[in-house]
Amino acid sequence: MLRGYSEGEYVWNAVLSSLVTLLSVRLGNALLSMFVRFGDVGNAWNVLGRMGERDLFSWNVLVGGYAKTGFIEEALCLYYRMLLAGIRPDVNSFPCLLRSCGGAMDLVRGGEVHAHVVRFGFEMDVDVVNALITMYMKCADIVSARMLFDKMPNRDRISWNAMISGYFDNMECLEGLKLFFRMLELSIDPDLMTLTSVIAA
Repeated sequence: MLRGYSEGEYVWNAVLSSLVTLLSVRLGNALLSMFVRFGDVGNAWNVLGRMGERDLFSWNVLVGGYAKTGFIEEALCLYYRMLLAGIRPDVNSFPCLLRSCGGAMDLVRGGEVHAHVVRFGFEMDVDVVNALITMYMKCADIVSARMLFDKMPNRDRISWNAMISGYFDNMECLEGLKLFFRMLELSIDPDLMTLTSVIAA
């Protein structure tokens, strides 16, 4: 892991000391991914600034990097800069932002991201809705989480786990158990996460 970072840093330092003023999308994205993977959003930001062109992947990687390291405001600012650059978000643009809002229990920012999910038509995407449910549960907005869950045309095990563990985390143990038994009635096999949540409750 550290060797990979050192090699990436070597490439980046070589770029900085060369006469190359702008990075290609391919090299820039590779460096962005490497720096973000190691939590070095400062260097990742510098890489973005040296890229002649940026694609959706470039923006998603850096937005996700800032979100994962807890810089919600910076992540959202980058997201808005992406929109201003004429880049349309995809399903990968939202989960990291939502997880970051949930981790910080920032319901206002989470609602703001939710509005963009609806605006761009991803309110039926399972992964995005799962992230929304988790965010609302982390922010103790159980009603919004349940409304999203009930509207889902297709639910996976992550959807059920997000709701069940969310109920238990918010001290709504009876509702959590009801949903767990409903899951069993529908012949959806619980996994280790489901069972851990139920046993812990």
